[in-house]
Amino acid sequence: MSSLRTHDSFVLRTHEDYHITNVNTVLLDLPNFDIIEKFPLDYMHLTCLGVMRKLILLWMKGPLSVRLPSSKIKLISSNLRSIKNNIPVEFCRKPRDLEEICRWKATELRQLLIYTGPLVLKDCLSEKCYTNFMVLHISMIILVSPNLSKYLEFAQGLLNYFVKSFQVIYGKHLISHNIHGLLHLCQDYKLFGPLDNVSCFPFENFMKTFKTMLRKHEKPLEQIVKRFKEIDINISNNSNTNQDEIPILKTQHNNGPLPNTILQGNQYKTLILTNKLITIKIDKDSDCYFGTVNNDVVKAFNIIKNLNTGQIVIVGKIFTKKTLFYQKPIKSNKLNIFIVNKLSDDFMLYCTNDIIKKILVFKSYGGDCNNNIAMPILHTNEL
Repeated sequence: MSSLRTHDSFVLRTHEDYHITNVNTVLLDLPNFDIIEKFPLDYMHLTCLGVMRKLILLWMKGPLSVRLPSSKIKLISSNLRSIKNNIPVEFCRKPRDLEEICRWKATELRQLLIYTGPLVLKDCLSEKCYTNFMVLHISMIILVSPNLSKYLEFAQGLLNYFVKSFQVIYGKHLISHNIHGLLHLCQDYKLFGPLDNVSCFPFENFMKTFKTMLRKHEKPLEQIVKRFKEIDINISNNSNTNQDEIPILKTQHNNGPLPNTILQGNQYKTLILTNKLITIKIDKDSDCYFGTVNNDVVKAFNIIKNLNTGQIVIVGKIFTKKTLFYQKPIKSNKLNIFIVNKLSDDFMLYCTNDIIKKILVFKSYGGDCNNNIAMPILHTNEL
C-alpha cells in the first residue's frame, strides 16, 4: 500500500500526475490550512452511490464467477418488498426491486448498506460475497455512529480487508477510486467526527425545501433569498420560544391503555421529539419502537400528557429477551443490533428524556415469529 499524501507532498508536487497546471491553488495561501486533511470524502457519493451500487451491479451483471442467477435477484427483490411495512417515517423511501437499481437514490443504497442488507442478502449471495458485504456494512455502521469511536481502528482493519478481498473476489481491474477511497474514511472520522457531519445527504434532502420556495420559473435565486428573509423575520418575531425544544403531540384518542390509575391526562397517538428528530406513532407498527438510556428496546402503546404536571409519559413494554443477530466479524450487540422477543407482561412508564434513539424492528422476518431483528436508526437528517 502506497504512502498517504500530505500537505507538504502536495506543495512539493511529489505526485506530478495529479497536478494539471503549473499554477498553485490560492488555497495554499490560507494560514494553517491543510490542503489534504480539510477536504473530507463524501460517503454519500463514495460509499453509497459508488461502492454499494457497484456491488449490486456486479451481482447482477458482473463476471460469471460472482453474477447471481435471475432467481436469486428475484428473491432479493422479494425480500425487499417483504420488509416495506417495517420501514419507519425516518426513511424517505421504501425498498424497491433490484431490477430498478438504475433509478435507486443514495438514500435507498444507504438503506441497503446499513440496515436491510444483512437480512435480504443472506442466503442469496455466495459466502465470500456475503462476508465481503458484511465487512463493509459493519465498518460503515461504526463510521456513521457518534458513540462507536472506540471501534475506529477495528473499522480501519475491516475496510483494509474489504478492499483486499474485493480484489480477490471481483478482480483487481475493478478496483476503482471509490473502492480505494474507503481506506481514508477513518481518517475523516478522526478529523470531523461521524461521516454524516461532512456528507452531502443534508444538502440533497434540502433540495425539496428549495423547490417549495419557488413560485415561478423566473429568477429562482432571488425567490429563495426572499423566502429566507421571510423565515428570518418570523423567527425573530417568535424568538421568545425555542420551538425545537417543544415536543409535538398529535391525534388525540381515548383508547388507553392507562396502566396507572393515578396517571390521568390527554392521550395521543403521535409524539414528535423535534430536538432528537424522533417520531413515535403507537398506531403504526413500524414507528412504535424506541431505545432507552438503559439500552432497552421498547414498544410504545400509549402517549399521555399529564393534566397536573404537563409531563409527557410514554406507556410501553420492553423486549425481555435479546440475542445476537450475528457474531462475526463482531458481535452484533456491540453495535446495538439484536434479535428481540417476548414483550414484558407489565407496562412501564417513560418520560421523553428516557428516549435516546428510534429503533427499526423487522418483525417476524422470514415468516419466523421469533425472528424480530432490532437495530438503531443512525441517520437523522431526513425529517
